[in-house]
Amino acid sequence: MESPRYGNSIRVGTTRIAGFIPFPTFIILLASFLIGFIFIILEQFIFGIVFIVVAAFLLAILGIPFGSSDRTLVMRVLARMRHNRRVADGEATFVNNHLSDRSAEDLMGLPGALHTIKPVKALDGLGSEVELLHHSAVDMATVTFACSPRGVALQTQEDTDMQVGSFSGFLGSLASEGGLLGASVTVDSILKSSVPMAEAALESIDPYAPAASKQIYRETIGSMPLSVSNVLTYVTLGWQLSELDDDTEGAYAEIVSRLPGHESRLQAAGAGPMHAMNDPEYGDLMYTAYNPARESEVERDIQNDRPVVRHFEKSGPDFIDATHPRVVLHDGVASMSVMMLIPDPGKKTEKTYRRLFEPSKHFLRKRVTMLYRPIPVSQSRSRINNAERTSATELSSQRHVTQFDTVKAQGVQATMNQMTRGALVHEWALMVTVTFEPSRAAQREAENEIKAMMGGMKYHFVDYAADAAFHQTLPLGIFPWVYAADRKLLENSERELQEGE
Repeated sequence: MESPRYGNSIRVGTTRIAGFIPFPTFIILLASFLIGFIFIILEQFIFGIVFIVVAAFLLAILGIPFGSSDRTLVMRVLARMRHNRRVADGEATFVNNHLSDRSAEDLMGLPGALHTIKPVKALDGLGSEVELLHHSAVDMATVTFACSPRGVALQTQEDTDMQVGSFSGFLGSLASEGGLLGASVTVDSILKSSVPMAEAALESIDPYAPAASKQIYRETIGSMPLSVSNVLTYVTLGWQLSELDDDTEGAYAEIVSRLPGHESRLQAAGAGPMHAMNDPEYGDLMYTAYNPARESEVERDIQNDRPVVRHFEKSGPDFIDATHPRVVLHDGVASMSVMMLIPDPGKKTEKTYRRLFEPSKHFLRKRVTMLYRPIPVSQSRSRINNAERTSATELSSQRHVTQFDTVKAQGVQATMNQMTRGALVHEWALMVTVTFEPSRAAQREAENEIKAMMGGMKYHFVDYAADAAFHQTLPLGIFPWVYAADRKLLENSERELQEGE
């Protein structure tokens, strides 16, 4: 039996004439040629020709994006200049250990804008504590659920289909929830040593068990592979506090009252056993994110009941070095990130992107984050109408229409048909951060693996902002559309933090 196929992703954005010229650039280019032609008619030949050439040159470097990053030449140059200025000013490095001149209070704090995020406690209806992260720079509070999904390999196709439908219902519910700014799903995978698991299993042997049973048990443990996979899933939701209540405590209470509804919908979507994360869990998350080798240390602390508590605000890295254009170094390892530009237009099964989400021997850690931006129901129709007009314009402006172009246009029509039957559209993006050994050979191997696992998506490496992309993929609710409005404030706070080192 063939697996059902899901998905109908469409691209939104500026209309592209002839497949690569943005519509505003095309209009300006057309107007420039018209003005230049008028000067030629008025016998101002040299001025008219020079005007057309200069206008075409400026539009080529200012208004026509190209390459995998889909950015103009000027945007690329400005990005490089900003990066070089950060390197020259020392803002691309962060030293956070006893060798720095940071005060004892700031030591082991989080870098950049992360130091504006504060954990706060709130009470649910049963009097239990729930940990929120207050993003003070953008007036937002987030909650992260740690989930334990079962996985499609351990369930029937019928259960999988039901969970896909339930997850679609969960996404649809976000559009009608007041104050909700965004949501993200993070799948964190790692291959780690099997030694702690083997030691825990050996400690559980009953001393009074038969000798033959003990021997078989020990041999079974001894046949375990050297490394085992560990996949963690997080769901993060973020709300604008000022839209929930004039009082911050009241806004916290409103958020907590909404959590049971989201939890029940996520469990129906296959999230499995789940709970809202607390401060020590956030601390362990950050502590191990900066160096995957610390996973075994955290597990040993839990296994041996050691009273080790790592607070979120004191779980920063020893150092961060983002002077390289693409790779950020942190605590003895290296990371780089890629961002999806255009999703795979084809239909997909639940196993299409298995390689993207499962652990890989080419990485020390891999973190895939899908960002969802709710679209109000009142705006959904205008969004899909604009997408349909964009698709029709692009198709008619191309001299050679390929089968891929036709399929893309058919996808928009299929989406419109689904909306007439009650479906909703969602804006979403995908980012992947991979961590590897800090060597050129490991980087090359990681880049090749990324190219293989991204499938039919169009993507680009996040150059000149590797440190920001690394933190954006963490399950903390750093939504780009929220933080972009306060970019200047965040840059000032980051600069103040760097000056205090």
